[in-house]
Amino acid sequence: MSNNYLKLLFICTFCIILSSLSIRNTYASTIFEDNFDQYSSNTFPTKWINLYLNENQARCNASWNVNNSKLNLFIENQGSCTTNITPSSIYWPNNLNNYTYEMDATFVTGTDHNIIFRYDPISNNFYEIHFVSPGDFDFGFSNYVTNYKLSQNYPDDKTYHIIITINGRNIKVIVNNTLVRDITLNADLPPGKIALRAGTGSDPNSGIIYDNIKVTDYNNEYSSLPVPYLSQTNPIWGKDEYDHSQSLGFNPYTFDRWGCAVTSATMILNYYGFNHLPDSSPLTPGSLNQWLNNSQGYDYGIGSDGNYSYLNFAKIASLTHLLSSQNSSLPDLEWIPNFGKNPNNDTLIDKDISAAQPDIIRVTNAQTSSHFVVTTGKTASSYSINDPYWKYSDLTSFNNTYDAIEQFVPSHTNLSYITLVINPSVQILLNHNQQNNGKIYKNGQFSSYNDNPQILYQYEPPINNTDTSGKSMSLGTGVNSLLVPKPENGMYTIMLSSPKTVIYTLNLDTFQTEGSSKSSKIIGILTPNSPQTLVLNFNSDSPTTISATVTIDSTISDIKSLYSLKKINLIQKSELLAILQDAKAMQKSKFNIGYLTELKFTLKLLNTQKKNMTNEAFNILYYDLTTLTTN
Repeated sequence: MSNNYLKLLFICTFCIILSSLSIRNTYASTIFEDNFDQYSSNTFPTKWINLYLNENQARCNASWNVNNSKLNLFIENQGSCTTNITPSSIYWPNNLNNYTYEMDATFVTGTDHNIIFRYDPISNNFYEIHFVSPGDFDFGFSNYVTNYKLSQNYPDDKTYHIIITINGRNIKVIVNNTLVRDITLNADLPPGKIALRAGTGSDPNSGIIYDNIKVTDYNNEYSSLPVPYLSQTNPIWGKDEYDHSQSLGFNPYTFDRWGCAVTSATMILNYYGFNHLPDSSPLTPGSLNQWLNNSQGYDYGIGSDGNYSYLNFAKIASLTHLLSSQNSSLPDLEWIPNFGKNPNNDTLIDKDISAAQPDIIRVTNAQTSSHFVVTTGKTASSYSINDPYWKYSDLTSFNNTYDAIEQFVPSHTNLSYITLVINPSVQILLNHNQQNNGKIYKNGQFSSYNDNPQILYQYEPPINNTDTSGKSMSLGTGVNSLLVPKPENGMYTIMLSSPKTVIYTLNLDTFQTEGSSKSSKIIGILTPNSPQTLVLNFNSDSPTTISATVTIDSTISDIKSLYSLKKINLIQKSELLAILQDAKAMQKSKFNIGYLTELKFTLKLLNTQKKNMTNEAFNILYYDLTTLTTN
């Protein structure tokens, strides 16, 4: 090989690497940032200058100072006054029209704390968010004419993470990850900088602390995050079995048909530098599929209304912790699900893209009712994506809509979780500390509860695809899922219910703080207006226990229901009921010595009949009888 060829190869390789790095840097470039760590205490921050606006209001006799690596301002016993500061940099881009302005703000005292997101040094006009604590905050400009008002409560002695996104005339305000304002101005904003403002009015005192101030430009709308592209149809893994699809009776059962979510997760993991599994083998969609199979990362089950398969994204998060413990340069990735397309979630995607954090989103179009892709950037009218199946380049191919966002956020925090997954014909109601979440069918009607808004309960559709002839196909029935992020320790009561007699499979996964997990699979049967109760004892630092309420009467009811569903025959029903009725009589008598013996005999009879009944029936009755004999 010639030296010239080697030199050319090196130059090409270097250009490719440089190009990928520059894409990421130019997409969301940082215009200004100050975390106040570099200043000595009781000093004015040198990245800022005092700003004197042409106002009739007096200037405050108070100074902005850094203490404990935070910016402080305290005004005491002064009449109506204002004080302002703005970044000192003269290299502020005049064409800065699309940017994100964020900070941590602690309202200490008083009722007047303001954030100027656009200050025009020529006219001395400014546009601001005006917090009135506690109470409302206004969206106003320099003459304090209020454009919009939203009833909120932002009391003192609390810290708020505030994000203001400016996209031309559109302004969004996010406080503690909640969109609280989304407006469109009727005129363009003038060129200018950001600023901070505080003052007094009816209250002669005001105290404010700021930290982690950052302005990020995303003017380059057509750039993309360098998320590596992977295809679920790659022949290296395309013909592997996806999840337990073959044993669940799905046809086709191959990864190339159903692997969009796993492939999307692999792209996210590779983007953050996760390129190997714990055994040092390469991390690919195929190897991740196998790891999930071996590590109980798929929740799957049978039921009267069909079988289901569900990828538990919390297991992906636990894998990142396992890998980061082997390599400290890798982050833990916390899984945060968000359901529905709304302005709040649009802002969430924008924020993540600006922070160079790609998301997994669930999309639909004429070809699919449930498909997963990865967001990689924002265009003038859509989002750019990595589509693992059709290879569409942006969200316009999916009607610019989505119905779920699966965030994987770099974090070194609590990864604990409770996930409950069940057949869609069965409802889940979770009770903890007298708070209810989920849904129950009782006394002929459904009742829904959402006492803790952090807990998510919804129907999640199955992955959907088209075959070679264009026929739509789904991976089972979908599931009802109940997701509890960062659950409190303690007792949780789970109630299962259904308006019809059904066989179900409940998958319960509990994740501890550091990501280790325990999986339980319960196959049971429900009848209308007879909810079943399970008790979960959760501890984020030790293994979780779960117990179900099983009695002789509930077991007798299960036998009768299984017979009505034609899962056992008349002889099996009669023999099992006869022995259980004897056991029930012994349990009620004063001489109940033979009670346990009868139960063990029933279990022995069940084992002899196993080959002549369905797997569902055997599993349900085996669970009932083993629970009775061990409790």
